[in-house]
Amino acid sequence: MEGLAAPPPGGALRLGARSFGPRQRVIMAIVNRTPDSFYDRGATWHEAAAMERVHAVVTEGADIVDIGGVAAAPAGPSRSSRPSGMPTPTW
Repeated sequence: MEGLAAPPPGGALRLGARSFGPRQRVIMAIVNRTPDSFYDRGATWHEAAAMERVHAVVTEGADIVDIGGVAAAPAGPSRSSRPSGMPTPTW
């Protein structure tokens, strides 16, 4: 995955242009992008709703946003539910 590198022992974690020190505390938010999400029942499935939520969690202090795009339900599909061509938010 481009821009994602495991930190060397005692080194910083780099995610794109951001860098996090080995002892730095960070806040990560998860925005579910599956239509059958158990947590939000698909409230952020549509792109506009997802982007609104991403902007909200960043405003609330999230340093990292995990875009959850794979159904994990026991009976759910094992493939990504993210439509091809859907943009990934960037800052």
